[in-house]
Amino acid sequence: MDTASHSDHKSQFTAFLDTQHRGEYDQQIREMAKAADGRTSQRLLVSVNDIRQFDPKLATQLLRQPLRFLAPWTEVVTERVQYATGKKNTSESISLAARTHLGFIGTFGSHQVSPRELRASQLGTMVCVEGVITRCSITRPKVVRSVHWCASTQQHITREYRDSTALDMNIVAVVNAETESKDNPKIHPLQASRSSPSSDADGNILETEFGLSVYKDHQCVTIQEPPESAPLGQLPRSVEVFLDDDLVDTVKPGDRVKCSGIYRALTHSSPITSGVFRTVVLANSLTFHGHGNTAASLSPRDLANIRKIAKQLELERSIQDTSDAVSSGFGRILHALGAGFAPSICGHESIKRALILQLVGGTEKSLVSGSRLRGDINVLLVGDPSTAKSQLLRASMRVAPLAVSRMLSIFFSVINYIHLN
Repeated sequence: MDTASHSDHKSQFTAFLDTQHRGEYDQQIREMAKAADGRTSQRLLVSVNDIRQFDPKLATQLLRQPLRFLAPWTEVVTERVQYATGKKNTSESISLAARTHLGFIGTFGSHQVSPRELRASQLGTMVCVEGVITRCSITRPKVVRSVHWCASTQQHITREYRDSTALDMNIVAVVNAETESKDNPKIHPLQASRSSPSSDADGNILETEFGLSVYKDHQCVTIQEPPESAPLGQLPRSVEVFLDDDLVDTVKPGDRVKCSGIYRALTHSSPITSGVFRTVVLANSLTFHGHGNTAASLSPRDLANIRKIAKQLELERSIQDTSDAVSSGFGRILHALGAGFAPSICGHESIKRALILQLVGGTEKSLVSGSRLRGDINVLLVGDPSTAKSQLLRASMRVAPLAVSRMLSIFFSVINYIHLN
């Protein structure tokens, strides 16, 4: 990217922030500046709809060639955050720049696809993938800038790390002779690399300073096509998504999400033999779709009633015999829960109580022999058509949407597998 084009993109984004929804984005930048400490990741969410309203051609170019705009636009946001915090041109600005990111939300038009619709023609473009999270890896630290100590020269040496997933080639500031701080003037940069150096250009041994190095969180998740959207007789397709910094650990298996990012092919570490590349989506924003918040919302009155019932059950246990107390107290609670489960469906009291027990689950038991008995309860509903089997399933879904959504995904996968074989 030439210098003129880079500066033009910065000026264009500056004009957008100053004219389009200025108060909204200024508020986000002020909040980012308050929380900026060089360690916490900051992300400015920009609406594609606002960019389209500002300049429709610019929105089209952003979706088709996002790499041309990400670096200069992120620099604009970083400069504004640094100006608001008063950390511009200081040693702390290096870590602050590494923690500042851009995310895009809104309407993506033809670029909003499912994992099945991703094609080679979309490589390098910005896409919005919609689906269900089926797998989440553990979060691992990924080095961004390492610091090495040379005992022979008594100097620190830094090295930037870039791989095929790096989109911030011009974002993270590289320490050089012109930007060295007075507090630490003996830091000299090395070129970006993928491996950790063991010696400098003169052959002097280098020791890695892990405490001074800069890292970012990294996680890989899998987004699968919703099972109800898969064509008949075909298994749902999926795509891998890379999450960095503040996006990690924001989703869990079963969540329905919309993920915007850059669809990219990763290079091979070994010589290519088949010509097939691994493709991933490098995410810049995640929004929940469908069952995003599944936490039960309990009012103070609900909590008071729950505690009241628990106290009554404890009182019966202390007065009556243990077996009788359990049968009477627990039986009444189970009967009350069954009566409140799917009240629009008449009858099926025993089935309702069985579904209540399945949703609550049992207790795992460890036997003397060392084997374990699972606490999960399985229920198989078999009956004639139009006997409220699906309605009971929908009632269960209103209680535990994540569990039932995951169960439906497995069910459709098994049905499709049986159909294919």
